[in-house]
Amino acid sequence: MKVVLLPGMDGGSLSESFLKHLPDYIEPYLVQYPNEGDQSYERLTSQALSLMPEKEEFVLIAESFSGPIAVRIANAKLENLKGIIFVASFVNAPLKLPQRFSKIIKLPLVRSKLFLRGGQFFTFGRWTTSALNDQLYDAVNQSQPNVIQSRINSILALDDTVRFIEISCPIGYIRPTRDKLISKKLLNKMHGLKPEMLIEKVEGPHFILQTKPVECANAISKIIDKILN
Repeated sequence: MKVVLLPGMDGGSLSESFLKHLPDYIEPYLVQYPNEGDQSYERLTSQALSLMPEKEEFVLIAESFSGPIAVRIANAKLENLKGIIFVASFVNAPLKLPQRFSKIIKLPLVRSKLFLRGGQFFTFGRWTTSALNDQLYDAVNQSQPNVIQSRINSILALDDTVRFIEISCPIGYIRPTRDKLISKKLLNKMHGLKPEMLIEKVEGPHFILQTKPVECANAISKIIDKILN
């Protein structure tokens, strides 16, 4: 089974190591977003759509930031798309903040190792390691500040309720039990809109693919089995 992974806000680098933990019957492909220009959900969806398998059946895995991109791809009604698995993701803005908030990403302090380690309560939690902190630092600093700011603005303006309701393929959700960014209330709203959504809980923080790759691979395999059967 072909599985296409749409990455988090970093654009792809933090998701690469997870793929090796998927079982042999899964053929993974990681979409990587451009590191320049417009970062709106519309543009990134257009780019991602061009990379989808033309005929081969596949399942989408949408990590965090990429949930709305998966929703838009589903709305394109691709016949070979067999399901979507959201991972610590959302279809509405998870935080109610003004657009000007995104400007802080341009401050050098925000991109420093000290600041990122201070924010690990929201990222890796008690599962943090020096290696994970270094990977996050590299991912943040490999992206242009304008790119991250644009992606944050896309999130803050998001309301994909109607698009989410219009999804016709099976869907699942990997719920980190210690997610400090995506509230249980937000997940409950998604579940209320789509009661058939399959939910698998994995003990861990928002960056669940990075901290619990084996457990996530097992949960994803379980959902795929249910989707296909």
